Amino acid sequence: MTLSLIRQHYWIPDGRSTVRREIKRCIECCRFNSNPSYPKMGDLPKQRITQTCPFEIVGIDFAGPILTKCQHLRKTSQFKSYMSFYMSSYKSRSS
Repeated sequence: MTLSLIRQHYWIPDGRSTVRREIKRCIECCRFNSNPSYPKMGDLPKQRITQTCPFEIVGIDFAGPILTKCQHLRKTSQFKSYMSFYMSSYKSRSS
């Protein structure tokens, strides 16, 4: 349709491939014609679906060792660093 509208007033040599190339480069056209992406997710474990008391199931993420350099010292030295993330939950009373 774009090519036919242009050809009503102008003749562009190799017009079909030129129009296709320009439509592929057009950011608005790409956004309008793109398909939404849905992340691939598995089913949740049974522990996370069933209702339980607080702290019955606790998750801790741990990472390490990570080598870090201390540059503010005269002699550059490496240290081992560890990280842990802890999440807690509390039971609340509903009014």
